Amino acid sequence: MSSETKEKNSGSQNISDSNENKSVNAMRENPIGQIFSFLQKDFVWFSSLTEQINYCSENISSVIGYSSSEIKSFNEKRLAITFNEDISRIREALNEFLTNSSTNIIKLFYRLERKENILISVMEKIYAERDEKGEVTNLYGIVSDITEIKEAEDRLFNTISDLQKLNEAKDKFVSRISHDLRSPFTSIIGFAEVLINDPKIPENDKSEYLNFILQSSKNQFNFVSQLSEIIKLQTNRVKLEPQRANASRLIHYSVSSFTAQVVNKSLDLKVNVSESIHINTDERLFLLLITSLISNAVKFSKPGGKIIISAQEFNEDFVEIIVKDEGVGISEKNKVKLFKIDQIFFSEGTKGEKGVGLGLLLAKEIVEKHGGNLWFYSNQNEGSEFHFTIPISKNAILIVESDTSVRGSYEELIKTKFPEFDVMSARDGYDALNMIASRVPSMILVDHDLPLMTGLQMLDNIFNTHKNSKISTMVIVENLSDNLKKLYDKIGVTEILPKPISLKVLHKRFEELINSIR
Repeated sequence: MSSETKEKNSGSQNISDSNENKSVNAMRENPIGQIFSFLQKDFVWFSSLTEQINYCSENISSVIGYSSSEIKSFNEKRLAITFNEDISRIREALNEFLTNSSTNIIKLFYRLERKENILISVMEKIYAERDEKGEVTNLYGIVSDITEIKEAEDRLFNTISDLQKLNEAKDKFVSRISHDLRSPFTSIIGFAEVLINDPKIPENDKSEYLNFILQSSKNQFNFVSQLSEIIKLQTNRVKLEPQRANASRLIHYSVSSFTAQVVNKSLDLKVNVSESIHINTDERLFLLLITSLISNAVKFSKPGGKIIISAQEFNEDFVEIIVKDEGVGISEKNKVKLFKIDQIFFSEGTKGEKGVGLGLLLAKEIVEKHGGNLWFYSNQNEGSEFHFTIPISKNAILIVESDTSVRGSYEELIKTKFPEFDVMSARDGYDALNMIASRVPSMILVDHDLPLMTGLQMLDNIFNTHKNSKISTMVIVENLSDNLKKLYDKIGVTEILPKPISLKVLHKRFEELINSIR
């Protein structure tokens, strides 16, 4: 290359560098350029199409991870890091903007891939300066990272969409409920009018009509009751009052209410639930839950069928309870409707038993209120099994002793020898009753001679209040009379120990009793 050419090229390069430096300096001295240099989510750029000058504010790297010089080295500048799905749309919009002399401002929304391969959403405003022919001479742009705004918009859109679906479900539900509440009363009113207006109606017909009115009224009462419970659970108007309860006792109590139906269908209903399983549950709600599941199992079992209710430890926090039948099962079409309030459906049992269609929905609400889950397996004509988890009641021992030092020695014994048990301690019966109101222990050690109330009075109160809780009890008595022993035996105390008692003997008695409740 000749020296003349080198000088010419060098001069041209110097002019270009000089022009760019002037533009850069002008932008830096411009108050707007200075403001944007402090922003973390925005950067500005300038491009002169006539002088081939390009400038980006220094904080471009905080927005896209690349420096200004790195962007300039790419063939298509920022289009090189634009998300593939957005490139053609952005290129088309830019070409139309540059050739349309009637507009000087464009706003673009697209996605960029940061240097560390993170996708961000940006908004870019481009301002054009044009000559008298409408040709673009200079372009100014502001690029803003709107990722957080876009994510918030997406969340809002999803929320609105969910609310719209809920509103549609509510409308369907209200329409369905209105129909289901009204329709039985047409028949009830009709039969009642016949009974009133026709005094000569035969006794057999009269009995049949009255029985229909009774059964229809019971069904409607159950429907309204279950609907009320569901609404209260969904709107948090039910205060959960969990207590330690014996799972086997609650389940057997529920099963006893189905004796007539079980006998009528010749069903083999078995409860395989260990007496040692204790759950932390609101007894009223648990009975509604288990009764609903047993009711369905009985209703859809074929005559002579088998129903098994079992329970096992699910993990350290929950017990799994299973209600399994060999009945008609659930069709694929109905499986998806089971827990949807706007798609409740009614099915007659194998002997024409009526239902209100809300039982499983109520069961699911109760389980979830306890922090558990409910799921099922079912094949048509093969039967169903419903599983749910309910919080386990962790074992605790309550010590009731007025003497501080003696109480402390008992506490130390339990903490040292039986660390898997929580220790609760009270100085008198009233203190103990207040504690049990919020947590029922699995075992109580109490001194008979307490201030304010005796150990006998305290235990009698506890046994009457918590009938479904299996609580092992040990009473320490200094002078045990035959009459006092009879009174303790009458209320069901597990063991009576003499006072004073050595820690060694107490340890042995604890060990034997604890082994029986583990």
